Amino acid sequence: MYYFYFTYLISYIFFSLFGLINDIFFPEFKLKKMSLADIKFHYMYVSDIVFKNVLVNSIPIFVLCEILYSNYNDNTTIIQYLSQYMITILLGVNIEYLVYRLKTSTYFSEYHTLKREYCQSFGFMAHYEHNYDYYLTMLSVVFPALLRFHPDVFKSWIIIILYKKIILDVVNIKEFNIDSYLINTGLDYLNPYIKIEDKVISEDKVISEDKVISEDKVISEDKVISEDKVISEDKQQSKPIHYSNVINDNNVKTGVLDNHSNGHYSNSL
Repeated sequence: MYYFYFTYLISYIFFSLFGLINDIFFPEFKLKKMSLADIKFHYMYVSDIVFKNVLVNSIPIFVLCEILYSNYNDNTTIIQYLSQYMITILLGVNIEYLVYRLKTSTYFSEYHTLKREYCQSFGFMAHYEHNYDYYLTMLSVVFPALLRFHPDVFKSWIIIILYKKIILDVVNIKEFNIDSYLINTGLDYLNPYIKIEDKVISEDKVISEDKVISEDKVISEDKVISEDKVISEDKQQSKPIHYSNVINDNNVKTGVLDNHSNGHYSNSL
């Protein structure tokens, strides 16, 4: 026996323990910090499903792997070993992506809601998922056994893929998964920088809109002032000229006429 199951179990415990140490002693590195009470609550909340997947549902899978290697003859050359290792890395990246796309498709999306809708992210919950979702995930873990690659290649891949799934994907460290896990799952509440940028953009938009409104207001006021000025100037130009009569009312009553008027009223400006 090659004890693939123990390699898987020890790797999961080790990387999850690393995530737990980060949660307790280095919360400043997390995208979303948790208090000790929150850590206890979340770990207890997901423990039943995680233990069921890791300790129970994975046993038939690795028993099948042991059966596939029951009559394996180790006569692999160095070239074959390196080739299998490279093929495992290349195929593993692509198979994991295809499995993820399959899990988020319409056929399996109803089973892919546990991890996606959970309110927190930490290493121990890497296999907090539905049974069907878990079996699809394990397809990207055990595919080297289906190809009967070298047992050491298979064990190395188990360690690598669990490191990727636990540490890089869900351990919730700023430097590791600020983009990948949040964008794929839509949990943008874990990324405060996105909201800050959106807030800054919205504030800049409001400021620019206020600036445009104020400029429009100034332009309209200037237009009103200029129009009022033009109207007043036109009014002054069109104002009728009033003439003052030189002859007063007494002269009119007495019939005395001005010598310069020749019998007419003499008007002057």
